[in-house]
Amino acid sequence: MADFIEGYGDQQLPPPYTFQGVRVWSFPLLARFDKVQSVVQKCLEPATDSSSDVSINLLQGRSRDSEARTFVYMMVLDYRKMACKNPPECEMGSYTQKELLFGIPVVQQTQDGPPNIALFCPYIFVDNGGSMVCGNTVLGYPKQPAWFQVPPPGGGSYPIRIDVPVMARQGPGAQQTWQRLVHVRAVNRFAEDLSKLVDNAAAVVEDVAEAVTDVDEDLEQTWPFGPIGRLLGEGGPLPVPPNLLALFRERPDISYGILQLKQIRSAEDPTKACYRSLLSCTSKLEELRSFGMLPDAVIELASYPSLDIAEALGLLSENGKIRPWFPYRMECDFDFIDARERVF
Repeated sequence: MADFIEGYGDQQLPPPYTFQGVRVWSFPLLARFDKVQSVVQKCLEPATDSSSDVSINLLQGRSRDSEARTFVYMMVLDYRKMACKNPPECEMGSYTQKELLFGIPVVQQTQDGPPNIALFCPYIFVDNGGSMVCGNTVLGYPKQPAWFQVPPPGGGSYPIRIDVPVMARQGPGAQQTWQRLVHVRAVNRFAEDLSKLVDNAAAVVEDVAEAVTDVDEDLEQTWPFGPIGRLLGEGGPLPVPPNLLALFRERPDISYGILQLKQIRSAEDPTKACYRSLLSCTSKLEELRSFGMLPDAVIELASYPSLDIAEALGLLSENGKIRPWFPYRMECDFDFIDARERVF
């Protein structure tokens, strides 16, 4: 490959990366399996055709009530420090950033290796322009700009408000404007409200809502996916086979994979991509500083003509309000390492 020409465009921190003092609010959301599958197939299936040795599969419930659903994680992150893990001679500085992502957990399988858990993010928003450029061009994250209001350290759990630029109406005269995308706030009577969310699942909701608030498993081992036993175990909203549950709990080095579609549009033919690859890397936990369950919450996720995440992912909601299952918070340090690209 040709040498990268530094200074052509915004400064880009070269990988691998280290992230320190990251505060995370995580909201596991139930979604329609067919909708999420459609997004994954559209973005990642071209890299996993019959000639590839890679297969990618969604989580899917094994009961009659849950087989049509999967999980999507909505996460809000506040990065104290983002930096090169092995900085070049010029000794680049570091970034701070706030971020919103919608991550789809998948099982990645290769012919010559064991299956592993990976996360694919088709929607991601940040408040740092340098990170947006670097994320798009280096790691394939489809980052878009956003404005964030999150609680300060030690200042409670909510509210969380996030604005993004969208087309709020259709038509040739429409202009892009900043609009509210996400509003997370605390609610009471969570179990009662949640029982209206999932049809024909009253018994499951009752069992899960009555679970104790203490964490009964090693949350460092299941990082960053939270209380896996409650989410994916027997009696949870999405019970999965025991071997799949074990994948979340038995990951070496407390790590997980990242899968992203990286592409550049062709100027000669705008309907084509002049470059496209499946980028994979590893996110490895360095330190889990704290973990705790968040108060029950309701998420208002707005829909616009140019951005309708709830519809695209089939997020289960009631009157535009989404109830997360067992939301939790973390503060941690982690690295992005071992980046690889498969051009297709």
